[in-house]
Amino acid sequence: MCAVTFQGRAACYETERGGQLWARVASSVGGLVADERNVYLSEDTGAVVALDKNTGASAWKQDRLARRSLSTPLVFGNHVVVGDFEGQVHFLKIEDGSFAARIGTDGGGIAAAPRRADDKVLVQTRKGGVYAIKLRD
Repeated sequence: MCAVTFQGRAACYETERGGQLWARVASSVGGLVADERNVYLSEDTGAVVALDKNTGASAWKQDRLARRSLSTPLVFGNHVVVGDFEGQVHFLKIEDGSFAARIGTDGGGIAAAPRRADDKVLVQTRKGGVYAIKLRD
């Protein structure tokens, strides 16, 4: 189990014995998500970070989204997806954090974490728009 706090730490724990696997300084208002290998979090500075789930070592960091009030990430296939305050939805390559795509909505900030619906990413904006986004192969 893993968690992150605002102006605090990110940490992962064993679920059977409750022992801490690792912890490191981190700050997020968006939260985190994990897959088999990594934990992905959107920092309050706007960076998206991938940390090794077993050790906490940094796998990659994408800091070109500074001050964009990012949502909680979503792992979606080979991408990490985050929304921002302008309604942009960013698809980052899961292996290195580089940009794969950016999709605009109605300009309202993304109101909640992106969600998966079959082969699409669903987002809702603060202007009330709901978008189903599918990337072409």
